[in-house]
Amino acid sequence: MEVRREDIPDDMLSMVDIIGMDKFLDVSKIYGGYAVYIPIYKSIIRQARNREILSKYDGYNIRELANIYGISANHIYHIVKNNKI
Repeated sequence: MEVRREDIPDDMLSMVDIIGMDKFLDVSKIYGGYAVYIPIYKSIIRQARNREILSKYDGYNIRELANIYGISANHIYHIVKNNKI
C-alpha cells in the first residue's frame, strides 16, 4: 500500500520532511493517538554542552567559554562548581 504525502495531515508534513515517510509511518504505528512531548533542543543538548564546557575549562577561561557557548560567565561558573572537576 502506498501512503502519499497528501494523506498526511498538514501539521505533520514538516516531520515527514525531516525523518522521511517510512520513519514517520513507524512513529505513527508506535505513538499514533498518544500526546507525545518532545523536549526543546536546548534541553536535550544541555548535558552534552556542560560536559564539553567541563572538558575545556582550565581554571581561568570562564569568560572565553561564556562567549563560545553564548551563556553568562556566572552560568559557566555554576556548571563548573556543580560538577566538581
